[in-house]
Amino acid sequence: MQVQPSTPDVYSISQLSRAFNTSPRALRYYESKGLLTPERNGPYRVYGRREVRRIRIIVEARELGLSIAQIRDVLDLYRPSDKGRAQVKKVVDYLRRRLSRLEAEARKATAKLAELEGQLTEPGEDYPRRDRRSKPITS
Repeated sequence: MQVQPSTPDVYSISQLSRAFNTSPRALRYYESKGLLTPERNGPYRVYGRREVRRIRIIVEARELGLSIAQIRDVLDLYRPSDKGRAQVKKVVDYLRRRLSRLEAEARKATAKLAELEGQLTEPGEDYPRRDRRSKPITS
């Protein structure tokens, strides 16, 4: 994503919110959580190249479902000497764990769906029969 600075390497909150398809409110929220530290020019927030890199990571991480705490962990791992490899490894770790949880949830949902569909196909009944010992289905 190419962002055009208003002056060399200086961006306004509106420029970045448009460039990253997010709201100025979201950027202020990330600042309140300590993920961003823009400079100030009077009452205005001024973002440099460092903040642009951090916003890119934050937006991508949020799209992948990472929490604010996880994003903070990823951002804290940045070292110019490793070119972001530690950050990438951490994101991969978080995504593998998340995928594992989602796969387990999908297996549970698939089993429950099969059970409920089986109840619908029992002959001679207009509604699923419930074993008196089982708990009722609640939402």
